[in-house]
Amino acid sequence: MRNDAWLRIVNPVLLLVVLLQAITGLGIMLFDWEAVHELHGFNGIVLLVVVAVHLTLNRRWFRVAYRRRA
Repeated sequence: MRNDAWLRIVNPVLLLVVLLQAITGLGIMLFDWEAVHELHGFNGIVLLVVVAVHLTLNRRWFRVAYRRRA
């Protein structure tokens, strides 16, 4: 698969993982349930992995966007 095909999968997953992290963060403040704490911690690890995949797939864009201009 090409990068753009992978990004069509990774980007919505990234959105869902970020939303879940925010919701569980609010859940910790409001409910303080152990299950919410565990889900928030596990989702944080998943978030790091998905962000790393997203950045890896977009590495060419980063090189162009942040190249030093002389």
